[in-house]
Amino acid sequence: MSNLKEIALFLLGTIGLILIQLIAIGITTLACGKDFLTTTKGNAIVIISTYCILFSLMILVLFKDNIKILLDFKNSKLNLLWGFLMGIGIIIISFLYNFLVSLAGKGSNDNQENIVSIVNLYPVAAVLVFGILGPICEEFTYRLGFFSVLKKVNKYLAYVVVAVFFGFIHFNASSEDLINELINLPNYIIAGVALCFTYDMFGLPASITAHVLNNLVGVIQILLLKLLWWTTKNYFYQILL
Repeated sequence: MSNLKEIALFLLGTIGLILIQLIAIGITTLACGKDFLTTTKGNAIVIISTYCILFSLMILVLFKDNIKILLDFKNSKLNLLWGFLMGIGIIIISFLYNFLVSLAGKGSNDNQENIVSIVNLYPVAAVLVFGILGPICEEFTYRLGFFSVLKKVNKYLAYVVVAVFFGFIHFNASSEDLINELINLPNYIIAGVALCFTYDMFGLPASITAHVLNNLVGVIQILLLKLLWWTTKNYFYQILL
């Protein structure tokens, strides 16, 4: 892929993402009022619409490459297996890291809490956006785009810069609990390194597989916890009756 297209993907997934989100905020504000944006529903609509538009634009940018990418998925069964295994590895590392964070008396960061609230409100849309479209957009942006460009300059520089950048896009600098944000930051950076390694060694289908698997497991976990809570609540409610 040309340098121009790789740079275009990176800019679309970073600056373009911000612009699309601002447009979505503006349209939502005009349609539903400014106060609506402060609600979980308003926030969910903005994020879901933003990623749907971003994904569509990325498919247009990759217009001549979409068939090649699909064929790579079809012809890379071994690499897809490696992607699946790397995804499992990322999930295990993330679980262990979150466990250590909980022992330190800290919890999820703002990004994770925001995802949980949206998943509980719009489970089907959340599975599509956070489980599939979001990870694909991020792989187009940070691996196919950013990592590929930097690797042509220096491979090790690409690993460090992309992993750190990937970590900080999940960091909320305006959070009321910056210590908690900083404690959770390494988890994302480690995942960024793992995804760069997966892309570098096994290709785009493998890194997409790993990223999608990680996110889908996270979303399904949220839904299962909600189902467990709902089932338990109703069980005790029936006992009390």
